[in-house]
Amino acid sequence: MLNPNPYMMLSGALGFSAADLNANRSGILTPKQRQMLYSQRLYALSWSTGLMLLLAATGYVLQADFIFILFCAACLVTIIIATWQRFQDDLEGRVEVVAGQWILRPLPLGRYAAVMNGQTFNLSKQTKSAFNESVHYRLYYTPGTHTILSAEII
Repeated sequence: MLNPNPYMMLSGALGFSAADLNANRSGILTPKQRQMLYSQRLYALSWSTGLMLLLAATGYVLQADFIFILFCAACLVTIIIATWQRFQDDLEGRVEVVAGQWILRPLPLGRYAAVMNGQTFNLSKQTKSAFNESVHYRLYYTPGTHTILSAEII
């Protein structure tokens, strides 16, 4: 039986090209990666904003205290600002790099996280299956959200 190419598995799972990897080695985001981060930011902010509007509408319908609604809205605005800042760090900062061996940690709801030299990365099932815990990798990631942009075997 043929073994899959580990470089192709990484590229397919993470969605990067050779040009992306070369740019990341120089500490630069490619336009495709920048667009992906913009999309992630819009998705995260839309959920927070939608939740804030739902909270305000529910509070109004249930005639909750104005102070309670204001407190919850202030908490959600803080979350929105923090999310915006983390993504801004990603878009304005240089691509970070970490190298070493991969340690997989299970999370609730069937999710996974990987720890490499003290840095933690959230993984999808598809991304998890592309990595091998016995191999050393070099990961290129964003500084704010720790989104893995590309990886290579070392």
